[in-house]
Amino acid sequence: MLEESDDPVVKTVQPSIKTGRKWKVAEAIDEAKEYVRLKEVIGQTQTDRKGLGSSSVKWWSKTEGKEKRDMVIDEVRQREDVKRIQKAVQQSQQEVNRWILSGDGDKLLQLGHPHFAVVRQYHWTG
Repeated sequence: MLEESDDPVVKTVQPSIKTGRKWKVAEAIDEAKEYVRLKEVIGQTQTDRKGLGSSSVKWWSKTEGKEKRDMVIDEVRQREDVKRIQKAVQQSQQEVNRWILSGDGDKLLQLGHPHFAVVRQYHWTG
């Protein structure tokens, strides 16, 4: 991120940012830069009901300095949001598919168990 600076001293500084073992800052930034460049190669695409040309697009080759940093930061955020949403959806799908009611409706059965073990027994009053 600092290599885009105008100051030559700042350009040469490569700080060591310590993060957890699952997320590496340098890898995330490199992936985001590659994806922003790829977006420029692909060009503007239609995503919603809006037509082509209805929104302005910033291109990597035509931006400089802070705009490039902002583009990379936005891309990292978008990628992390997508990962977070995917994980949440996967967890909800696992829980929904894991439990079913028995045929008579008074037992909650766990799917995936070798014998559909009865986990809880409910008595419905009505």
